[in-house]
Amino acid sequence: MNKIIITFMTLIILCSIGCAPDAAPIGGQSDTSHPISVAKPPIASGEISLDKNFYLVLDDSGSMGDRAYCGDFKNKIEAAKWAITEFATKVVSSDVNLGLYALNRGELYPIGKNRDAIVEKIKTINASNGTPLNYAIARATDALVNQRAKQLGYGEYYIVVATDGDGTDGDVNDSVNYATSKGIPIITIGFGIKNHPLKNKSISYREATNPDELLSALKETQGETAYFDSTTFK
Repeated sequence: MNKIIITFMTLIILCSIGCAPDAAPIGGQSDTSHPISVAKPPIASGEISLDKNFYLVLDDSGSMGDRAYCGDFKNKIEAAKWAITEFATKVVSSDVNLGLYALNRGELYPIGKNRDAIVEKIKTINASNGTPLNYAIARATDALVNQRAKQLGYGEYYIVVATDGDGTDGDVNDSVNYATSKGIPIITIGFGIKNHPLKNKSISYREATNPDELLSALKETQGETAYFDSTTFK
């Protein structure tokens, strides 16, 4: 009987030594080769902000390399780069958020207030390829919807398109309807083009036939949005 008891106690001791799980004791240091993953408490995704947001969509298609309508600049893309640089640095208030998207390059600057950074990105734009306007408007819409979530639904949000031609990636109605469904209004500037498909689908449409008119059209977006209630956009 005593042998049975001794044998049983021995098994318990051996098990406590050799069968214990590889976990660190309470208050001790865990095995760094198998770190313990601890779920972090959720972090608020944003805060209330009344900031105004402009997401600039610039046409960088091959036709923007033409000399027509460019004034003293090398071509239309250089004229447009000058105009949006002036707009970003001298027209728009420093407390306004800007984003920049080139049709063929994608997003060059996410929505923010760093004017030096956006100017550096503007310098890198060149004219080439087609006019994927549909895709660009949809991506601009997504960017502004995400920004609106960060501002907890407060503030103002606008897509500003500067283009010299029709889109080459399908009916622009698709992206316009998408923007409308998200409550994001579009402002369009036709650079050297009349009767653009966006003309009757934007809250504002302006034509520009030279760099100064392009900059003037960009400036006018400030006055137009002052009287526009984005919450009523349908």
